[in-house]
Amino acid sequence: MTRDEPGRHEWSGRAYHLRRRLSEREQRHVGPVVDVRRTSEAWTRAQRLGPLLAYAPQEVLDEEIGQR
Repeated sequence: MTRDEPGRHEWSGRAYHLRRRLSEREQRHVGPVVDVRRTSEAWTRAQRLGPLLAYAPQEVLDEEIGQR
């Protein structure tokens, strides 16, 4: 992966996000990757963040945790 490879990273204006697949070693250590977006686990994680979510754009929250 190169630094400028499209789709592999993004700057959100607040944080730099790197998108990559786990290595086989990482995968063995953490287990299967599960997409928790719009699940009860996503909601639980969001509740732990509490007031910090005020800084997240509403459209991001809708995509990540859905509507409650």
